[in-house]
Amino acid sequence: MNEQRFPKGWDEQRVKRLIADLDARTDEEFIVADEHRPLLLESRKLGAARMTAQFIKSDPIDGDELKALLSHYDQELTPIVEAIKGHKIAGAVGTSADRFVAMVYSELKSGK
Repeated sequence: MNEQRFPKGWDEQRVKRLIADLDARTDEEFIVADEHRPLLLESRKLGAARMTAQFIKSDPIDGDELKALLSHYDQELTPIVEAIKGHKIAGAVGTSADRFVAMVYSELKSGK
């Protein structure tokens, strides 16, 4: 007899959270997890020091440099945001830059 241990759809009902560790100097870490295991692990080299060295050559920042930097962020972060949306998270926890995490969570909740 093939017995089912959990009700159908049980896995989708688990509470999932986003954990984001954002650091100005090193990698940005994005984790989606439920109470038992990680479901998404992403890391990007997007720290402010690295991005400044790569994209910013003038002071104040030049308009073309800003466009290139924002384009790079879009290219790197859009796939992560889309993957996170697929997990239907219930909340977010952030370290280092809580305002950014709040912005991402707000965007996810609004369905943009």
